[in-house]
Amino acid sequence: MLFFISLFFTSIRLSFRVFKSSRNSKKFLKMLSLKDKTWNYKKQEKQAIEAFYSIQNSWTNMDMMPSRAYMDDSLYEEFQTKLAWMEMRRERNVLKNIRLLEIKPVFVHDEEDDTKDFIWFYVKGKMVDYVINMDTLEKKAGHSSSTSFVEFWKFVRKDEEYFVLSKILQKDEYEKILFQDNE
Repeated sequence: MLFFISLFFTSIRLSFRVFKSSRNSKKFLKMLSLKDKTWNYKKQEKQAIEAFYSIQNSWTNMDMMPSRAYMDDSLYEEFQTKLAWMEMRRERNVLKNIRLLEIKPVFVHDEEDDTKDFIWFYVKGKMVDYVINMDTLEKKAGHSSSTSFVEFWKFVRKDEEYFVLSKILQKDEYEKILFQDNE
């Protein structure tokens, strides 16, 4: 019982932090966009949404090349390596009914040197997610019904106009990122 109460309050705390940080991040983005149009909130959100759907589809198709433009080199290589290992084990991660429920900026970092700019997004989605054996089509792990998930996606500036995904953290890793908590 104590575990569930703790889980409930942790979830409430995270929701409050996300709400407050998102509000503050949007204000900061608005201010930044006055001097640098790349920081336009709608543009950032659109790029993040496009990346989300492209990367999910590439992952389930075991071909990250269609999503290459949405990722930095390091993350692309990491995903390629994971897919190669899955291929060797004759596994495939099946993702279906992919839905992005919420996407909110929670931290924005801007420096004079634009190569160090980044933005963290809170990503809440829902999908069917399971792993099958490619030879037998037997399900090895996961869920056959849609389940919700929360992740945090970090986008780094690639050039004057574009940000790319560089890291994904799971909900239980949220303490590893900064939040735009301060007004």
